[in-house]
Amino acid sequence: MDISVSGNENENVLTVHVDERLDCSAHSYLSDACDMAFDTKPERILIDLGKTRRIADSGLAMLMMFKDRLGSFKNRILLVNCRPELRRSLSLVNVPAVFRIT
Repeated sequence: MDISVSGNENENVLTVHVDERLDCSAHSYLSDACDMAFDTKPERILIDLGKTRRIADSGLAMLMMFKDRLGSFKNRILLVNCRPELRRSLSLVNVPAVFRIT
């Protein structure tokens, strides 16, 4: 699994790029992203799911822990570039009630 975190100083956006599968192996990457968010205080945090084909139950748990840890940023976290089939799967477990999906 490969997750990269990039920040854009001009727009003050923190982007977490997720590879094909999101599962519990993402814990350290999401933890690093949390630390970076507290350091840089971005206006928005984007979780880019453009390459993601599957999110395991443990991946959903990681997303929830990420959002809980970033309590003060929680309204600024967006799931972006979500494939239609992944969006349908996320809708089945009511993720749109927790995260904004664009």
